[in-house]
Amino acid sequence: MWELTNYPQGEIAEMVELFVARGMSKEDAVVVIERMAKYKDFFVDIMMTEELSLPVPSDGDSMESFKDGLTMFISFACFGLLPILGFVVASLVFPGIDTAGMFTVACSITAASLFGLGAFKAKFHDKRYVYSGCETVVLGGVCAAVAFYVGRAVASFAGIEELFVLPVDGLSGSDL
Repeated sequence: MWELTNYPQGEIAEMVELFVARGMSKEDAVVVIERMAKYKDFFVDIMMTEELSLPVPSDGDSMESFKDGLTMFISFACFGLLPILGFVVASLVFPGIDTAGMFTVACSITAASLFGLGAFKAKFHDKRYVYSGCETVVLGGVCAAVAFYVGRAVASFAGIEELFVLPVDGLSGSDL
């Protein structure tokens, strides 16, 4: 709407070019587009579908988009906390567990959660629960591996060699 209000000739010219590219003569395209441009809301809808290949939003779409975004945020936050929860659970259940053990427990909890998420997704899609669960675990694992190696590359670029060693009681990472 803003483009049509501020640059109407440019938008009309773009739509004429689009209609000519689809096989309409230039003269007919000019007549058709100029006629449609008299009806701004209608013309904006045509611009969205023809020029941008976007669906025209209905009146309730903004609330639906908000609900979808909120659902994605909550889902991401909840499932994103599961690996951290794995570290917490591992240290509480096994007080003397070392870092490698905590990492293994966190990875196991994350894999189980991803499998559950994938199986739950299958309920709405193809009903192949085991396949969908395994697929989600593999995709999540690949994403985690990529994130890990990108993090290591960034740390290496920044000159940080020991990414997971933190100073304890005044000792440096190399003293550990």
